[in-house]
Amino acid sequence: MGVKAAFIGATGATLSHVLTWTLLAGHNAAALVRDASKLRKILTTNHVSEQILQSQLFIVEGSSRDVAVVSKLLRHEPDIIFTGITSLPSFHWNPFRPISMQDSTITGDSAAAVVEALRELKSTNVITNSPIFVPISSTGHGAQRDQPLFLIPLYLWLLPVAQADTATLERVVRQAAREQNSPLGGYVM
Repeated sequence: MGVKAAFIGATGATLSHVLTWTLLAGHNAAALVRDASKLRKILTTNHVSEQILQSQLFIVEGSSRDVAVVSKLLRHEPDIIFTGITSLPSFHWNPFRPISMQDSTITGDSAAAVVEALRELKSTNVITNSPIFVPISSTGHGAQRDQPLFLIPLYLWLLPVAQADTATLERVVRQAAREQNSPLGGYVM
């Protein structure tokens, strides 16, 4: 089944709604999740019928870090890839670093797996297209960051681990987009 969009982390609050509207608009989609039954429950709650789930959705279960699993998802040649991978926070009594992440590299690692899977699939001619990559993460980084100047100290205090992981994601995507034969058809961050 060829798909319009692939979703990595489709059970999250943002992507579950984007996937819902994609399916309700009549498009085929593929989703990579850890728990297919959880995704089906969310989509059913969002008024996606069982008929639509059966005919328009391909679900892959596994880890977003596993290049082989991501390749299985991307073999459906999506025009666009959405990722919404992040980690849950972990809270600490340390007043200097009160918040960390349960998995401090999941966002960047998942982006790297997408890029590597696309490279492999394109180099072996399994897919011919170069999809647009849309990673949904936190605020931007670098000179064009989305953080208001007065909030930067708060971000540095509360979210350095999450911000570092997001910076890795952005670096991976930008480097892949600059390659001579980029596996990406573009990106939106």
